[in-house]
Amino acid sequence: IMSENLNLDDALSKNKVGLFQYRLLLMCGFAFMADGLEVNLLTFLSTCAGDEWGLSDQQKASITGVVFAGILIGSLFWGIFADRYGRKLTFLLACGLISIAGFLSGAATNFATLIVFRAIVGFGIGGANIPFDLLAEFLPNSHRGTFLIYIEYFWTVGSLFVSGIAWASLSTYGWRVLAILTAIPVTLTSIFSVIYLPESPRWLLLKGRKEEAEKIVIAAAAVNGVTMAPFSLVQDEKLHNERPHSDPAADMSMHSTDSETDVMTRNSVSAASDKAAEMSYWDLLRVKEIRRVSLPLWAVWGLFGFTYYGIILFVGRLYTTSSDDNSASKTCSFDYSSIFINASSEMAGVTVSALVIDRLGRVRTQTYFYLAAAVAVAIMGMGLPDDAILVVSIIGRMSVMAASNATWVSTPELYSTEARTMGHAVCVACSKLGAFTSPFVVISSLNEFALGIILGIMNVLAALAAFRLPETAGTDLKKRSSFENAASAFLLMPGTTSSFDQATSSQSN
Repeated sequence: IMSENLNLDDALSKNKVGLFQYRLLLMCGFAFMADGLEVNLLTFLSTCAGDEWGLSDQQKASITGVVFAGILIGSLFWGIFADRYGRKLTFLLACGLISIAGFLSGAATNFATLIVFRAIVGFGIGGANIPFDLLAEFLPNSHRGTFLIYIEYFWTVGSLFVSGIAWASLSTYGWRVLAILTAIPVTLTSIFSVIYLPESPRWLLLKGRKEEAEKIVIAAAAVNGVTMAPFSLVQDEKLHNERPHSDPAADMSMHSTDSETDVMTRNSVSAASDKAAEMSYWDLLRVKEIRRVSLPLWAVWGLFGFTYYGIILFVGRLYTTSSDDNSASKTCSFDYSSIFINASSEMAGVTVSALVIDRLGRVRTQTYFYLAAAVAVAIMGMGLPDDAILVVSIIGRMSVMAASNATWVSTPELYSTEARTMGHAVCVACSKLGAFTSPFVVISSLNEFALGIILGIMNVLAALAAFRLPETAGTDLKKRSSFENAASAFLLMPGTTSSFDQATSSQSN
C-alpha cells in the first residue's frame, strides 16, 4: 500500500477534534491552573502566615516576592530544558515541583522554610507556559485559537477556587490547610499525565524521531475513533520540492539533479537540527528580523504583567476596610465576597476573547482590549461612588484578561518549534518582572488619581506594542518549523526558501 507524504499540520487536520484533544486540554489546563492557584494564594498566605509569626511588612512582602523571583528563574530554565529534552518531561518535572513544594508549604514551621518552599513553587510555576505550548503544537490551525482560549478558563477557575476555598475554610482551618488544598489539583494532573500525556510530535520531528511522531499522531486519531490511511511525515520543504513528472525523458534528465537536491536538503536539515540544539536566548535578539518581533512582544508581556496585577491590587486598595489599629484581626481578615466577584469578571474576559479572537485576529483583539482596560483603570482613580468603581473595575479586569488571553494565544504562533518554549519563557519572565514591580507602585503613597493614570498609560503602551506584532490568525505552525530561512525559522516573518547557508549568512545587523 502506497503511503501518503504529509506534513504534520496536514496529518493533524485529518484527525477530527475529539476526545484526544479535550483530554489533552484537561491535562494542560489543570497544569496551567497551577499558576493561577499559587499566585492567588499569595494574598492569603503572606497575610495569615505573617500574622501567625509576627512578621514585618517587608517579610510579608518577601513571601510574595520570592515566588515571582522563582517564576522568573524557572521560566528561563524550563524554556531551554523543554527545547532540549522534550515537552512531556518538562511538564511532569515542573508539576511535580509545584506539588511537592506546595504540600511542604503547608507544613512550614517558620519563615525561612516557608520562603524556601515558596521559591521552589515559583520555580515550578515558571514552566506554566510548557503545557500551553504543548497544546498549541497538537492542534490544527482551524481549532488552535479557540482551544488556547479554553485553557485560559483554567487560570480563572484557579483564581475562583482559591477565593472560594479561602472563604469556606481559612477562618476555621487556617492558611496551612489552604496551602495543601491548593496543591491538590496539580498533583492529580501529574499522576494522570504520566499515563496519558504524549510527547509533542513537532518536537520529535525536530529531533529526527519521525517514527515516534507518526505513532503519536496515529494513536491520537485512534482515541478519536479515526483510522488513518498509511502516511509518512515529511519536512514541509520536501513537499514543496516534490513535482509531478509527465515526461519520461525529463524524468531521466532530472534524476541526477533531484538526487543532489535530496542530499543538499538532508544536509541542510541536519545543519538546522544542530543549529537548533545549540540555540540560546541570544539568538532571539541576534537576528534583526527576529528582534523586530521579539522586542514588542516582550514589551507586551512585561506591561500586561504590571497592569494585570496592578489592577487587582488597585481594586484591593480602593475597597480595603481594614482599620488603622494594630488588632490581630486586621491582618488576616478579608472581604471574601468582593474578592470573589472581582475574580469572576475574568470569566467574562475569557469568554469575550474566545468569541472575537478569530474574527478580529490576535493583533486587533489585544489592541482594542488593552485600550479598554486603559480607559477603565484611569476612571477608577477619579473618586467615583463605590458602585461606579465596582462597574469600571470589573470592565478593567475583564478587558485586561481578554487582551492578555490574545497575547498568550499569539505567542506560540509567533515562535517556531525550535524556539517556541524558549521564546515563550522569555515572555513569561518579562511578565513576572512586571508583576514583581507592580506592588511597589500600587501600594505606595501615590494618590488614586495618579495611580489610575499610570496604570492607564501602561495599558496604552501595551496596546501600541501589540499593534506592531504580525497577525497569526489562521496560520499553520508548520510555517515556523524550518530553518531554511533564519528569520522565519524562529518567528512568522516574510521570507524566501533560499538555502540554509544563504539565510544564515544574511543574519548580520
